[in-house]
Amino acid sequence: MNWAEWTVPFHNHIGESHQTAKKYHCSQKVLEAVALHHHVKIRPRTMNLIGDALNISKIVRLDIFHYKPAQYAAPGSNLAQVIAILDQMCAIERKFRGFSGLGLEPEQIEYEVVRDLVIGISGKDDPRLEVLGLSLTGTESVILFDLRAFGSYVKMHTEYEVQNMKASILQLIRTLVRVNREGKERDLVALIGGDEYAVVTKVQDPVILDKMIERVARVIKLKTGFQVRAGYGIGNNIDENYHHARIQAEMLKERRFLPK
Repeated sequence: MNWAEWTVPFHNHIGESHQTAKKYHCSQKVLEAVALHHHVKIRPRTMNLIGDALNISKIVRLDIFHYKPAQYAAPGSNLAQVIAILDQMCAIERKFRGFSGLGLEPEQIEYEVVRDLVIGISGKDDPRLEVLGLSLTGTESVILFDLRAFGSYVKMHTEYEVQNMKASILQLIRTLVRVNREGKERDLVALIGGDEYAVVTKVQDPVILDKMIERVARVIKLKTGFQVRAGYGIGNNIDENYHHARIQAEMLKERRFLPK
C-alpha cells in the first residue's frame, strides 16, 4: 500500500495480527486487510452479505455501518471490510459482556430482558438494557395482565391464529402503556407464559397504575373480545413486585375485572 501513511508502532492488536500474518507467509491482500480493518469503509453489499450469513439484526447492522464514518473512510478490499465487520461485532460482544444477541431484534431482546427481570435472574445492570437504550433503578413497578378464557380460544383456532393473537395483544399493550411518555422514557412489555403479559414501568402512583390497567383492559376487550385479570406490585424489587402482581391477578379469578 504505497499510498497509505504507515505509523510506528501499530495499534497493538493490529501489529500482532500483521506479524502473525507475515509469519505464515500470508498474501499482501491479507496483510492489507489486517492493517486496514480499522479504517476501511464498509460497503452496503458487504454488510448485507455478512449480515444475512450471520443473522445479524438490522439494528446492529446500522450501528456497524454508521460507526465513526470519518475514521472508517478508506477504500479497501472485500476482505478488509469483512474483517472490519467482524472486529466491530467482537467489540459489541465485549461491551455487552458476551451477550450473544446480535441476531435478535429489539422486540425479542425486550421479551428476554423482561422475563429475566421478573423471575429475578437479572437486574438493573443487565447489559441488554443498554442495547434498548433504557436504564432501570431495579425497583420499577410491575403490572400483570392475564387473559381470561384463552385456553378455549386455543382449542378452537390454529397455531398460526393463536400466535398472531398473542402478538397483536402484545403490540396493543405496548402502544397503550407508552402513550404520552416523553423522550426515551418507556415501559418494558413482554408475554410471560402462555397468556400473561408483564409490564415493567417507572410509574409508582397506584392511582395512575389503576388507570393504566383500566385503559388496557378496556381496549383489549374492545379489539379482541378477551377480558383480563390484572394486578400490580409496587415498592419492592422488580421480581417481588411481579410476585405481588400475580397474587392480585389470582385473587380476581372469581370476578370480572372489567367494569360494566
